[in-house]
Amino acid sequence: MLARAWVAAAEGALSQALVRARQVADLAADAGQPAYEVLALQTAVGFGDRGAARLATLATKVDGPRAGVAARFAAALEAGDGAELAAVSEEFERMGDLVAAVDAAARPSRIVAGNCADRRWAARREPRRWPHSVVPVHPRFIRPASGYR
Repeated sequence: MLARAWVAAAEGALSQALVRARQVADLAADAGQPAYEVLALQTAVGFGDRGAARLATLATKVDGPRAGVAARFAAALEAGDGAELAAVSEEFERMGDLVAAVDAAARPSRIVAGNCADRRWAARREPRRWPHSVVPVHPRFIRPASGYR
């Protein structure tokens, strides 16, 4: 069932993907499968859901690293914490979940882009208050990828 959420996302229907992932999480909760609920909620969060509270609760009940890392991922997204997203990306990579690792690694650039857009808007409105649109970027996201020069 979670695959249907991914198919919807691949087709560009993110709101439908989010709804499907949440439905899978609800079904998993009803069936007493908290580990699968964690995976479904992590997927829903990746599609834009705000499931940090439920993931934090599950992190205290589910064994294994995914629940805790997924809860940190959701909380970092809600907080717009790029450094924490970078750390979460590394944790997902250590777990072998490369899709989640790449997703978490890409999020700070979206946060930075959003901050830059906000600052450009603010600079037009109050040029004396916002003289620069400088946004700090985590060093991991400015290094060239291995194999490229």
